Order: sequence, then C-alpha cells, then structure tokens
Amino acid sequence: MGDEDPPVAASSTALPVLHITADGPPLAASWSFFWSRRDAVIVLARRLLGARYQQTLLGVGWAFLHPLLAIGVFTWLLSSWSTARAPESSWLAHNTSGWVPWGFFAATLTSSAASLSQHASLLRDVALPRLALPLASLAARCVDLAIALVVLIALLALDGTVPAASAWLFPLPLAGLALLGLGIGLALASFQMRWRDVGQVLPYLLQLGLFATPVVVPAAVLEDAWPPLRFLNPAWGHIAAARSTLLGLPLDGAAWISSWAWTAAALGGGLFVFARSQRRLAEWA
Repeated sequence: MGDEDPPVAASSTALPVLHITADGPPLAASWSFFWSRRDAVIVLARRLLGARYQQTLLGVGWAFLHPLLAIGVFTWLLSSWSTARAPESSWLAHNTSGWVPWGFFAATLTSSAASLSQHASLLRDVALPRLALPLASLAARCVDLAIALVVLIALLALDGTVPAASAWLFPLPLAGLALLGLGIGLALASFQMRWRDVGQVLPYLLQLGLFATPVVVPAAVLEDAWPPLRFLNPAWGHIAAARSTLLGLPLDGAAWISSWAWTAAALGGGLFVFARSQRRLAEWA
C-alpha cells in the first residue's frame, strides 16, 4: 500500500484543455473552481486504480497480497525471535490491527506527496483543480483500505479473535490517519514539485516511523525506551486507538487527543502551504 501511484496521462482525462502559466490566476486555489470540477476527483481516482493494477499478473490481488505478506513476516519474526514484551492480544491480532491502519496512512501520505510531481502534464495542460490530485490519491487508497479490511477480518477469524463491541468506533482513527496523511502529503506535494529529493527520502522516513509507532512493536516497549514519543509521534494515538477499538483494549485517550491535535495542525498547515504554492506549480512542472 505504500507504493507511489503511477502517473495518469493527460490525454486520458475528459477535462477541458486550458494552458496555465505561473503568471496566471491561481485557478486551482479557487474553491468555487474546485467545486465546479469536483467530479474530477472520482475520474482521477478511477484512472489511478486502473493504472496501478493494469499489466500485472495478479491485478487487484496485489492489494490482498501486500498486507498478507507484511503481517505474516512481522508476526513470524516477533513471535519466534523477539524478546520484546508480548502484546495484550496474540501477535497476529496485534500486528494485523496495527499494520492495516499504518499501511493506509503511509500509502495516503506517499501518494498525496507524489500526486503533483507524477502528474505534471495535467498541471500544464488541463483545467484541473490542483487539490483534486491529492484527493484522488486519497480516494484510490480508500479502495485499497477496503480490500485490506477484508484481509484484516479474515486474519482475525483465523486467529480466533472476535472484534470487540467497540469495533464500530474503528473508522474514527482511520479517518484521523487519512486526514493526517493528507495534511502532511499536501505540504510535501509542493516541496516535491520543487525538489524531487523529497520522494527519495520519504520512504526511509516512513520505515523509521513504522518502528517508532506501535504498529508491530508493542506500545509499552516504545514508551519504556522514550516516554515522550507517544505525544511527539503524530500517528501514535490513531494507531493505538485503532487497535484498542478493534480488540477492546484500554484506550490511551491522552495520546489520541494529541494525535488529533497533530492532525488538525498538519491539515491546516498542509492546505496553507499547498495554496501558497499554486502560482509556482506550472513553472515547476
């Protein structure tokens, strides 16, 4: 789920052609223009999904296989070789309830950050709200999330773990992760248009974040290593809340509130940076 989306050709969209320059009006920054072209989000999301899985042997099967492989490897390693403190649930339930939300967050962030640089031709030639590109990336990743949730349910059933009565709250931390990934991705999208190095560094940062967040490593182990991490890591509270609501574990309310504060700041800051960079995007493209 963490791979960048393939570019969508400008000729494949059914949008009107309009040449946009850096000296022109900030067309994409206009909310009225975005609303008039809101259908572009659905069109682009469909194109992204089609481009991602076409000419592959497994097609959409990769959306099933990726979380299965990742969860299987981490579960085998941690249950067989790790000396870390065991989680409050089984290792399989622990890793599944952490990896699926994290994979969605990482994929949303990566796709949103790359949404402008990978579709530079659309920015030059199509009357397209720039915001439609990261939103389309998010919409496409939501489809991948729906598939990953099928994997999650199947693995929990295989493990004999019954979702808790609080599982109906599970979408709330997922929504928080979506907004957090989108907010950070919006800010990075503008930087990645100017400096493509961002796209090279981001995967490594997310790999580090995987082990600094209670995705597979139990929260108690990370807290023992550095207690402030639960408040300084923006994704910590959402990941922990996803596991708590799904498995009926005690909820770390303070960490979740902290994550929502980080999410609001990231989304507001991301929109601000994204809007301020609009006039330069055509030049950088």
